[in-house]
Amino acid sequence: MVEARSGYRLKMRIRRILGLPIDVYQPGGQGSMVTAVRIITVSCVVVLAIGWISILEALAPSVSYEPAERPGQLEWQAVTSKVPAYETLLQLSGTAGAAGNDCGTGLYTHVRLQTWSAEVTPQSSGVVAHDWQAWWAEDKSAYERRVTLPAVPGGMWLTRFTGDYLPGKVEVTDYPPGKFAVVVNKPSAEVPILAGQLAYHQAGQGPERLLRAVGDMYRFHCLAPPQRVATLRVLADIPELRSYGSVVDRAGRRGVAIGVDSEHPQSGKVRDILIFDPDNGRLLGQEQIALEAPSHVQAHAPYVVSYVLYLLAEHTNERAR
Repeated sequence: MVEARSGYRLKMRIRRILGLPIDVYQPGGQGSMVTAVRIITVSCVVVLAIGWISILEALAPSVSYEPAERPGQLEWQAVTSKVPAYETLLQLSGTAGAAGNDCGTGLYTHVRLQTWSAEVTPQSSGVVAHDWQAWWAEDKSAYERRVTLPAVPGGMWLTRFTGDYLPGKVEVTDYPPGKFAVVVNKPSAEVPILAGQLAYHQAGQGPERLLRAVGDMYRFHCLAPPQRVATLRVLADIPELRSYGSVVDRAGRRGVAIGVDSEHPQSGKVRDILIFDPDNGRLLGQEQIALEAPSHVQAHAPYVVSYVLYLLAEHTNERAR
């Protein structure tokens, strides 16, 4: 009887420590000591597991966001602007509306752009740089050429390859009809319709989504002046946009920059920038700059996350082979 009560007291003490319900002692109850021992064993296992998890988390390598070669920043990218972009975009839309149609005519839309982005995983970090061209028809057949470019020297902000000679691995893809996907099939020249097309492509609530959608649309299209006007007026309706004035892009071209800052747990604080040609309203470049690194990334902000240079957009009857 004494032994049973001792086992019961030990069991109750352990249950109090663990915050478990306390039952009523039944003299001569079976298994009291066994239950107590089991609770002690489980508690020890839990404590040891938590300890090992803490040790492993402390020893695990953190993600590094330091590619060996990172392009330099343009001077204005980390500067805070309080000037709304509304007037700048309205002025650009007027210029675009007065410009002639410089897309030409032809069966194919030919676009060329260069992209740079940093790719980071828990195991490694690096960069991806491409020169990309596509010739696509209305039936969504296309010929695509992608050249992997060599890394730029660290800190260089101008691209080295805008001519026909492109050193690097060449990959080509021939798409049959219906297989080449484009962003916004037929961009509208009506502001409300185009705004809906862009919002459909980039779902979400942040003001940066429409800037990114415009950049994606320009990857595939040569917009006529009325379409450029509509694009600029869609952007003008975003009150958070700021004007960053005149700038020289990574291809050495003069442009006008607008941008918006956003912040998300996974990406940190980011600035999205669009650079437009002041003479005709065409998009020249798209930039993404990290102003503050996210908590899981080790980096010295501000730094370049990615950029796109729009080098050519035209309609032509010539298709590369």
